[in-house]
Amino acid sequence: MGRAIRIVLLVLLLLILAIVVWMRVTPEGRELAGELFQHWRQSRHGGTEQDAAEKLTAMGALVVHSLPDQSVASINCTDKTLGDEGYRLIGECYRLQVVNFNHCDVTDDRLRYLTGLSDLTSLVIIDTPAVTDAGIKHIAKLGGLVGLSLKGTEVGDAGLKQIGQLSELGTLNLSNTRITDAGLPALTGLGKLQWLVLIGTEVTDDGVANLKGLSSLRQITLNKSKVTDKGKAQLMKMYPGLTID
Repeated sequence: MGRAIRIVLLVLLLLILAIVVWMRVTPEGRELAGELFQHWRQSRHGGTEQDAAEKLTAMGALVVHSLPDQSVASINCTDKTLGDEGYRLIGECYRLQVVNFNHCDVTDDRLRYLTGLSDLTSLVIIDTPAVTDAGIKHIAKLGGLVGLSLKGTEVGDAGLKQIGQLSELGTLNLSNTRITDAGLPALTGLGKLQWLVLIGTEVTDDGVANLKGLSSLRQITLNKSKVTDKGKAQLMKMYPGLTID
């Protein structure tokens, strides 16, 4: 009897292993695995997500739902005080794709509530001096980000080292931040970056000369920076067809 049980267990183990391999190596298997994961996430968080959305709406946040499943697709907050509870609730909206904070009370520590938002593709933080280099470690965990704005924050060169790990970035706005020439080399690995905004920074000709390896760069905005016509000419040589404004 004991031998028969061991044989059955071995067969079950081999069957499970075969299913796991199929799910990993075939397109059909990966699609099924993704669907199962989404169903699991929805069953686990669905009710919590809707409750969070209602509470955030009551706090004054603009919550946009997607169709047909009514999942929370985006949250926009302007001049709002959400407190720790508000940011915790945002983290409960697990299918969020877009989050905008304009002059809100987001801080380095409160950014930790966003780290579980694996579907997030756009994060905009504007005029929020409580966000510094210390908070970028949380943003760096959002590996699917395509757009990131840190305009008017206190992020500097140390933060750029972690931003440089966000390999999917296509747009990066660093306007009116504390970055300098010394931090820009950290961005050279962003091969998908198309638009870089450096308005009102201390970046000079020497800094933009080190912006190498940005193979997809199409536009760079340098208004009110310290880059001169000489630096712009150098950029044009590096990236023919580049739009500079």
